[in-house]
Amino acid sequence: MANQATPKTVIKVEAYYMVPKNGGFQLRRVSIEDDIVLIDEKVSDPDAWNQVIDVLEQELSKKFQ
Repeated sequence: MANQATPKTVIKVEAYYMVPKNGGFQLRRVSIEDDIVLIDEKVSDPDAWNQVIDVLEQELSKKFQ
């Protein structure tokens, strides 16, 4: 009987976080694969808290439509 390699399950995660910037906030998105950050990108420019939350809601709603 031949040994068969079991394919490794790759776990891909996308997460959002906010950082303070120039008196406002910046929304950022990270793409993570097997605990390694592949992409860390800006989603929106520094803005007021409410505006950043609105952008986050829009980003998340795209994922679930």
